[in-house]
Amino acid sequence: MRSERGKNELARYEQIALDIARRITNNEFKEGEKLRGRSVLAGRYHVSPETIRRAISILQNKGIVETVSGIGTIVKRRGAAKKFVETFEYKNNLFDMLNDLAKLQEERKIIDRRIDQLMEELGNYISDMVNSLQEAEEITIKKGSPLIGENLASLDLRTKTGATVAAVWRDGEQIMSPDAQFTFKEGDILLVVGNKEAKRLVKEMVN
Repeated sequence: MRSERGKNELARYEQIALDIARRITNNEFKEGEKLRGRSVLAGRYHVSPETIRRAISILQNKGIVETVSGIGTIVKRRGAAKKFVETFEYKNNLFDMLNDLAKLQEERKIIDRRIDQLMEELGNYISDMVNSLQEAEEITIKKGSPLIGENLASLDLRTKTGATVAAVWRDGEQIMSPDAQFTFKEGDILLVVGNKEAKRLVKEMVN
């Protein structure tokens, strides 16, 4: 008998054999009791007599029922029926667990790939950040600087110098990525990122 996932995926005659075995286990059919004829069972399960014959054949092979000439099919051993049902359920549960495990392994592969991708992106980001910090320089706006009262939009600092004001320290507070309308004041400390020439041009504008 196949250990398929779920009773509904069994062949119809296997489903019927399992159902009869469960009924025997539950004492709906008692040991020594005659099962109904094939035609009656066929009508009950809405299948052909041949399907019932195949179901009974499974039960005979498991020692659950026996066919006696002139009498019919007799329930032989309730214990064998119980073992048959339990074995099916064990196999079914095992299949379920293996199926769930396979799905989880596939999900883990996807998660592992995503982790690897994020780790690579994080490494690149940190590398870029370190490189940027290595090229950064602090420039202080002193009294009389032409930048006082001006904002980034009016100065067009990036276009004119190629440098970026990554942050500004003002009164002990760090202002990250100041926007275009940010207005400079005396004492502001600019964190300027750019190459050597770009930073030189910013210093000229500040002073």
